[in-house]
Order: sequence, then structure tokens, then C-alpha cells
Amino acid sequence: MTTEHYIGLMSGTSMDGIDGVLVSLDVDAPASLSVQCHVHHPFDPALAGELLALNSAQPGELHRTAL
Repeated sequence: MTTEHYIGLMSGTSMDGIDGVLVSLDVDAPASLSVQCHVHHPFDPALAGELLALNSAQPGELHRTAL
């Protein structure tokens, strides 16, 4: 049996933080995906505010996104 491990990271549309997950997959039985660990880390309120502000069309938005 060969087991592979994968890590996924994402921030959803709520932009309240970042979620991470570690899964294992038995290569010989692809339907055997198993979540090994999950963690959520909230964004600092200042960062969350900046991210939410980028969702509104306003002058300088592209420049702020680059920063």
C-alpha cells in the first residue's frame, strides 16, 4: 500500500482567516481520502479589513493589491 500526503491552504469568501488541511490518500484505492488534521488561523483584524476593502472598486485598488 502506497500512501501519499497532501496539504491544502485556502481563505474562503468570508476572509476571516486561513484554513489548512492535511489529507492522506491510498494510491491503490483512490476513494480512500482521509483528513488527518485541520486548522483554522484567524486573520489579524487590520489585515482582514484591508482584504475586505480590496473587494470594492475604488481608485488605487490595483496598487493596494500589489502591496
